Amino acid sequence: MHKQRIIEAIQNQQMLRITFRRESDDNLVARDVAPYDVYPQENKKSGFTEDILLGYTEADFEHGAHVVSIYLDNIQSITELHKKFNGDEIKRLLKVRHSPHVSRNW
Repeated sequence: MHKQRIIEAIQNQQMLRITFRRESDDNLVARDVAPYDVYPQENKKSGFTEDILLGYTEADFEHGAHVVSIYLDNIQSITELHKKFNGDEIKRLLKVRHSPHVSRNW
């Protein structure tokens, strides 16, 4: 449902506000995210392989800036922010060691 919008945001280096159900406590939270990749991963709760978003979120009132991974099925809504991110800086912050699944030119 949200996968194509996330892929386009990755390719365009576009920040997103993502509202999702947090795995740890099932609460709805919103984060401003620089999306880096979408890839399949086994969900420990369900045992099924699901797509997951890997990105870097800006600091908010609860936490400092940090790596975020969100199962796409947990995403409630996505809002495109009129703000770009620096792809090289996100790669550095995420300490990327593998090629991403989503193609991009950065």
